[in-house]
Amino acid sequence: MYTLACRKAAKPKAKAATATKSAAKATGTGKRRKYPESAEQFILGLVKGKGATSAEINAAWKKARTGRADNTLTKMVKAKTVKRTKLPKGQKGSTYTAAPAPF
Repeated sequence: MYTLACRKAAKPKAKAATATKSAAKATGTGKRRKYPESAEQFILGLVKGKGATSAEINAAWKKARTGRADNTLTKMVKAKTVKRTKLPKGQKGSTYTAAPAPF
């Protein structure tokens, strides 16, 4: 027969398992890396002048950093520090150029 006492005894076990998962998650698996320049400065250096395609930016990013530059590119396009132009039909990606400074 199932009683209220059995139900209360089962709850602390479930909470204990959840607590150990969150404690393990809080410690993380790796350290944050530090780079000589910010992600935005890195991309602005690449797109200055003639501009660069998303493939060129990601290739340069991969040599200097981990991951991909896509998140930073999107953030910069929304902030209007970089301008995105689609590549011609049949090619994947976009061309990025530095946006002119507002007056």
